[in-house]
Amino acid sequence: MAAALMEDDVGRLHAAVGSMRSEIKSLVDRFEDLRQETMTEHRKVHDIVVAHSEAVRNLDRDVREMRPLVEDYRERRAEWRGAWKFVIALYVSIGGIITLALGKLFDWLTTLRH
Repeated sequence: MAAALMEDDVGRLHAAVGSMRSEIKSLVDRFEDLRQETMTEHRKVHDIVVAHSEAVRNLDRDVREMRPLVEDYRERRAEWRGAWKFVIALYVSIGGIITLALGKLFDWLTTLRH
């Protein structure tokens, strides 16, 4: 009877070892699948980072090319502001001279009748 129990225990032990081997094999397969997925995702992230870096370099190049145009525009705008200030000062001066002349004319006309 002891031998029968031993054979039964050995059979269960073999079954348990077989089950553990099967579970370990499935874990190894799952780990390999996860490793492949991780590598694929890592490549995707790397490609995104490389593309983003290239886009930033292109944007930087475009901004460097635009900078002289923007600075030239700012200089022209400053020149126009200066020119407008001159034109406004000229109009004000001419208006003042005309007002002074009309005032003198009015004074002369009003003194002429007396």
